[in-house]
Amino acid sequence: TAAAGYDHATYFKSGTEFFKRVLSEIENAKERVYIEFFIICRGHIFSAFLTALERAKANGAEIKVIVDGLGSAFKLKKRDVNSLKAAGAEVKVFRRITPLPRAKLNIRDHRKIVVVDGKVAFTGGINLADEYANIISPYGHWKDNGVAVYGGAAKIFEGMFLSVWQGSYEMDAPQDGKLRCLPFYDSPPYKNFYEDACVCAINSAVERVHIFTPYFCVSGKTASALQTAARRGVDVKIILPHIPDKKYAFAITKTYAYELAPSGVKFFEYTPGFIHAKSLIAEGKVFLGSYNFDYRSAHFNFECG
Repeated sequence: TAAAGYDHATYFKSGTEFFKRVLSEIENAKERVYIEFFIICRGHIFSAFLTALERAKANGAEIKVIVDGLGSAFKLKKRDVNSLKAAGAEVKVFRRITPLPRAKLNIRDHRKIVVVDGKVAFTGGINLADEYANIISPYGHWKDNGVAVYGGAAKIFEGMFLSVWQGSYEMDAPQDGKLRCLPFYDSPPYKNFYEDACVCAINSAVERVHIFTPYFCVSGKTASALQTAARRGVDVKIILPHIPDKKYAFAITKTYAYELAPSGVKFFEYTPGFIHAKSLIAEGKVFLGSYNFDYRSAHFNFECG
């Protein structure tokens, strides 16, 4: 993980905005399109991606796709994978579901990455499925977020993708660009960067710590950092779903919320529906990516931001 230069970035407050820009960039790709998602599910968004990939292929672009074997189980059938291949993509499934004890279900590829021509990279909480753009609404309004980073830093996301595609990848952080950002990732067994970075940011905060997360199940050190920040007068707000997608996860989330609330940590529910956005604002810094505020993201998943 190293700071990199970039030219400009665009924040997306919804999946609809996110997909519109992603599809436009893919359609205009000339050299390569790298796509990595925890969930790829057939539907309207999937069909739009196929059309965009066909146009990229017609432009001469190389297309590679990584999808998680558990996240997309029963959502992406063999014929859908064949549709991706017909559109010009090479496809790899990260750890297919296999009979126990061979299955390694705990370690998943939870990243969300799209990189086009090494010039723009997209990441955030958004997977490739219709609910993320509110085309379908199984849990009320789906609130998510994402970001597009243009310039040198996009190449680091390309490197993250290739590290999974090839098994390893090394590169220097591009320094060109008028602005600076910190692309980061966790890849088991190399992990804990995000958790440590968040704890450091929370401990340094003086005025505010604001968090979006669909699940809240944190380690002792993260919980302690949040409690200590609230006690010293920092405005600590955490926004959770009102309509959960997993009732058991929501029950765990509420248990942690009840434990932290007496310290002054303020919890809110996103009343229109389900919040899947994942981000932390601490003073003037924002961390945005695929990480949930839970133990799994911190310790078991391939993640990025």
